[in-house]
Amino acid sequence: MPITDSEVEQLGLRGRSYGVFGDGAVRVGQDGEWAFAVEYGDSTGGDRLEAISSASGEAVHYIPVGARPPARFHYAKDGVLTFGFGIDEEHRRWGAEPDLFLPELIAEHVLRPDGSKIFPRTTSPAQARTNALSAPLSSGSASRSRALL
Repeated sequence: MPITDSEVEQLGLRGRSYGVFGDGAVRVGQDGEWAFAVEYGDSTGGDRLEAISSASGEAVHYIPVGARPPARFHYAKDGVLTFGFGIDEEHRRWGAEPDLFLPELIAEHVLRPDGSKIFPRTTSPAQARTNALSAPLSSGSASRSRALL
């Protein structure tokens, strides 16, 4: 059964210690063609991003951590980590297609046309992330499975 944030807090999850895994809880659901999992505590879904996106699938993994290290955004398609960047460090991109979302990042005034960082920004990282997530990720998505972690 779905549980609330306050109910998750009452679970008394034990965080990870160096070399030792702690506890975790996962909230799952579906919105349109996207399935999603929200992890509390130890987060290991991103470790399986390629496997989750295999067999004609797509998966997005967003890690909302502090400024250092930055929050990170990853996108995998067909079992391959296709694209990734750190929020506020979008000029440092990685994956098999590191420039995949470059047009969206330029259109949102996060990056210049040459891929370099714009400072100061005219668009917030949250707005840019929301717009990137709402962009069509691939053609023919009706035949693909999609997951957001």
